[in-house]
Amino acid sequence: MLQRHIEYCECHDKWFKQFWCSLSDKDRTEFLELGNKIENGTNSADPNFQLLHDQSVDLLSRKLIVIPETGFRISQNIADWSDFVMDKNEKQKVFDFSRLVLLDYIEKSQVPLEHLFGNLKSDESIAKSIEKRKRLGYYPEYLYDIWDLVRFRIVVQTPNELAQLGVKIWRDFYRKIYRCRNYYFNPKLYSHDTNYRAIHFLIMIQESRIIEVQLVTKAREWIGRLDRAVLFKKDIPPIDEEHVTWLMNYCCKANILDASYCKLDDPYI
Repeated sequence: MLQRHIEYCECHDKWFKQFWCSLSDKDRTEFLELGNKIENGTNSADPNFQLLHDQSVDLLSRKLIVIPETGFRISQNIADWSDFVMDKNEKQKVFDFSRLVLLDYIEKSQVPLEHLFGNLKSDESIAKSIEKRKRLGYYPEYLYDIWDLVRFRIVVQTPNELAQLGVKIWRDFYRKIYRCRNYYFNPKLYSHDTNYRAIHFLIMIQESRIIEVQLVTKAREWIGRLDRAVLFKKDIPPIDEEHVTWLMNYCCKANILDASYCKLDDPYI
């Protein structure tokens, strides 16, 4: 089913195709090997599969509890944010600056980096966010809460590196952290996203300029690429019900794999 799903996404999901085509042969091979490792690691037909997943996410929660979650820590209303939302040139400048800052920071942190992905929120996505706010009567007053205009995803191998880097970011960017969401300790509670696991920071990278920085493991990065269009955004329909079940179980298998890297004597557990 994994290969069938990849081929389906290549044909119908432009975002997955863009990601897949951008990878080197080496990176593509590594993701496929990881994908097969996730698929073959556990049997979703096993009667104890759900119990194993529950135990795994509990272990991950205990490991990642060291990264504090916080709501907005400074005034939300940034004076020129609504102008920034529409200013593609300014967003690109912030992106270029932030990418260099993050690459330098990660190198100095000595936490092994798998990938650093980043982009600007698309005009299409911004338009959908604005339209939603108009329907709810929140526009333009709540235009400033579109925070992920400039976003990055730092991919590390296991939860061990994720914990180390998350604690370090809190320590080094403490006064610049606008918000932190810890989806290990406080997972989403709706739809398939209840199994989503990551750390999301909003960081004031420059005066009045906020970026989103997500920390994910390589397994979670792979899952995010696979389930985005079918389960999360619902941009494309599933092949059938079996396809949906497989994809949701595959997401659980990724959490089980990540938990297998956590040891009870780890310093962050």
